[in-house]
Amino acid sequence: MGCGYSLWRVAKNLGEVIFIKEPLFFLFVYFLFFPLLRVGTRPYVYAIAGGAAAHMALMAGGNASSLPKSLAVAWPVNLIPLFLYAVVITSAAYLVFLRAGTKVDPGNALALGLGLYNYSYGLMIASAVYSLPRYSELAEPLLLSGLITFAGVEVFVLRAVASSTKSALKTWPVPAITFPAGWLSYWVLPPLSTDIYPRLILATAQAGSAALIVYAMFRNNLVAASLMGGLSSYKFWAFLFGGVMLYAVPEVLIHLYHPEVHAYLHL
Repeated sequence: MGCGYSLWRVAKNLGEVIFIKEPLFFLFVYFLFFPLLRVGTRPYVYAIAGGAAAHMALMAGGNASSLPKSLAVAWPVNLIPLFLYAVVITSAAYLVFLRAGTKVDPGNALALGLGLYNYSYGLMIASAVYSLPRYSELAEPLLLSGLITFAGVEVFVLRAVASSTKSALKTWPVPAITFPAGWLSYWVLPPLSTDIYPRLILATAQAGSAALIVYAMFRNNLVAASLMGGLSSYKFWAFLFGGVMLYAVPEVLIHLYHPEVHAYLHL
């Protein structure tokens, strides 16, 4: 009787870990949006997608570089060996994934880059959700709204870049799968706020993500600029800025979950 009850408790706890609404909600919304969303072939759509991709690349690159910079400490504790190790690891990840990205078409490179980005994002959001106290009754709806727009923006960017660069997008499910994988990693990795090991994993993933997203973004933006009158076109830069602001929408909604979420989403 006692053994059976213990096994039931283990199964119940395992089910609570696996069937968590936030990552499953993101997975469902992403797979719902992808077949429904059509972006057409208008140049301003490409420019907006390029701006959103630029915002994501900036976020990924900033997170990848922040860990090594935080370890550039010689006193009172000498962290220089860890600083050098982090620099080597993140730099190698950037170059290796950039090389891999140039071997496939830009759409698939972007999908792989978003996969790495989403793994990191899933782990960081999970760390915030399980570490911070409930801030208000609107916290959970705001988080779910942020995940809806986050999935929608990523699908839009993927569709637009695939259209502008004539990519096949065989790897489009990768971003949807890696977000729940990152979320579930919270349960197997040491705490993100107190241990360097998960931060090093995230910095490495973000470095690879930045390389792939930057590559796809530039290929897309060159097409968009050429169709809108060149790099001196005001319309191109205006729509690019619109894309930057578009990605800010899910970010703001997710940050509204709690005032201290920012500390978890920026290494």
